[in-house]
Amino acid sequence: MAAVPLHGVWGWYKQQLAVSPLRTQLLSSSLIWAVGDVLAQFISFKHTQSTLSLSSKQGTTIKAEAFDIDWKRVLTLSFFGAAFVAPVGHWWYESLEYVVTKQLKFQASSLKSTSTKLIADTFLLGPLHLLAFLTYMGAASGKTMEEIKVMLKRDYIPALVTEGAFWPLVQAFNFRFVPVKHQLLYVNGFCLVDSVFLSWFKFQEDAAWKRWLLSHVAPKHQ
Repeated sequence: MAAVPLHGVWGWYKQQLAVSPLRTQLLSSSLIWAVGDVLAQFISFKHTQSTLSLSSKQGTTIKAEAFDIDWKRVLTLSFFGAAFVAPVGHWWYESLEYVVTKQLKFQASSLKSTSTKLIADTFLLGPLHLLAFLTYMGAASGKTMEEIKVMLKRDYIPALVTEGAFWPLVQAFNFRFVPVKHQLLYVNGFCLVDSVFLSWFKFQEDAAWKRWLLSHVAPKHQ
């Protein structure tokens, strides 16, 4: 079977994006978040195997295991990509462009336009997206509201701070150089990296580095 040329896939994607942008983003986001979680599971598996290998060298007998994908978890992440990331992202970038260029009258891709979009994205969509993800994953795993609140108290600030070192740089380039019609595609590409991080982060539980970060950035209660 002949391989499909990359430019053929790109052409097909652009055609689908022009004909049905929301449906195309639903499908692509769903696929990207599913692939991202498979990668996150594989990374966690390799880390576990590395730890077990170290224990084995120290004299402990360890039974080797094959990589087994948790398909329920993959479907959970895939649904989040389709149900939240795609529609919210589709609406957000279109609306942001309209407000900044049509209502505020800033020239497209100018410093004012880029800065305004970046500030809005960093302080509005970013925190909302993270809150939705952690809450959804908690509910999907069967946690009660009280358990979700505890999880958010433990995970939200560390994840927000960590992501805050990554997304503003990505979005600065996006808003400055990428045409609006391709901004969702650009973001979806980086969402693959982000979905790997968030999937991995979610299953870190009460890791020592989270406790350390919380102790430095969370507000102190008297």
